[in-house]
Parts: sequence; structure tokens; C-alpha cells
Amino acid sequence: MGRVRWLAAGATIGAGGTLWARRRLRRRVHQAVDRLAPSSLSQGVGEGARQVGDRVRGAFDAGRRERARREAELRQHLAATSPSAVVAGPAGGGSRAPAHARHGPTGRPQGRRHEQARQ
Repeated sequence: MGRVRWLAAGATIGAGGTLWARRRLRRRVHQAVDRLAPSSLSQGVGEGARQVGDRVRGAFDAGRRERARREAELRQHLAATSPSAVVAGPAGGGSRAPAHARHGPTGRPQGRRHEQARQ
């Protein structure tokens, strides 16, 4: 009688385990099919592209803010060290000489730095 009981218990456990594994495998396959459907893929790609765009935009904005902060810091330092320097912000022109003053009669840049580069 003991052997028959163990045989029945083993058969029951084996059949139950097989049914459980089959149901679980079927559920996983359906999930994978749903995830790989064209509509799901296009939605995922679109969301990924939006996230990348947001990150790039955020990086550019952070770079612009840092550039403006550093430029203001340098302009403040320049104003403190040389009172005769023209210190204007980006909207006010700038401290560069006009193009006709930077270029000679040939239209090429002139100055010590450019003359050394030509030699």
C-alpha cells in the first residue's frame, strides 16, 4: 500500500508541475509577443527618442547657463583689473575691435599672433 501511495503522490506532483510550467511558459510567451508587437516597439522607440532629446536639450541649457555665468565672472574680473576696458555683455556689443580694425588692407587678419603664424 505504501508504494502505491508514493506512486500516486509522484504522479500528482509531476502532473501538477508540468501544468504549472506549461502555464507559466505560455504566459511568458504572450508577454514577449505583446512586447515585440510593432505598436509596442514604435511606442518604445518614440519614448526613447523623446528622453534622449530631453537630455540633450537639458545639457545644452546647462552649458549655456554655465557659459553665461563664467563670462559674467570674467567680465567682472576684467572690469576690476583694467578700468579703461570696454566691458559690455553679449547684448551690448562686446569688447572686440571692429572688423576693419582687426584686418589690414589685404583683408587678412593682422597682428603679432598672425604674423608669427605666417612665418
